[in-house]
Amino acid sequence: MNNEKTTIHAEVLLSSGTTQQTTDYKIEDMNNETKIQLQQELIDLYEQQIMDLTMMSKIELGDDVIEEIKRLKNLINENK
Repeated sequence: MNNEKTTIHAEVLLSSGTTQQTTDYKIEDMNNETKIQLQQELIDLYEQQIMDLTMMSKIELGDDVIEEIKRLKNLINENK
């Protein structure tokens, strides 16, 4: 059995042409806090991509989507 730890690492090329580093995590060390951090990184990445695509007029968010995003962000911020 291999005793080396497997590490999660990614470098993401954003549509704006910039590169975003993600955090390295060892799979064996993953706990709920680490999973939450990974989820937040994924959300941040999606959010950045949506902003980039919106600014380049590649996509347009509907009012209902914008309101739902605001509602969910408010719920998250209230529970911090």
